Amino acid sequence: MRTRLRLYKLPQLSEVSITGYIWELVGVMRSQLSSLPCLHILNLKFYYSLNENLPIRQLPKLTSVKQLKLTVDGSTNASLFTLAVMIKACPYLQSFGLEVGFRASFKSSSL
Repeated sequence: MRTRLRLYKLPQLSEVSITGYIWELVGVMRSQLSSLPCLHILNLKFYYSLNENLPIRQLPKLTSVKQLKLTVDGSTNASLFTLAVMIKACPYLQSFGLEVGFRASFKSSSL
């Protein structure tokens, strides 16, 4: 089940925490978060799998974000390059936190 997030007419909203899959969060960053002028604290918690390991080249600037926390859970084969793009989208960061919990990818072999 998917839930749509709509953040309209919330000019005083200063803190947002979102949990989901990486592409859902990127979609929210592209369409919704850049329209929140008072957003100072952004917490993103997401699952990142090898299937989602496609490059994200650019995100809109979130110039009001001062504190960014990324919590990542995923497979060991996933690239962390996307995190750099997310950090770059917040050019005036004063505080940054990162929690990473990757699971090993096991391949079954027949004997």
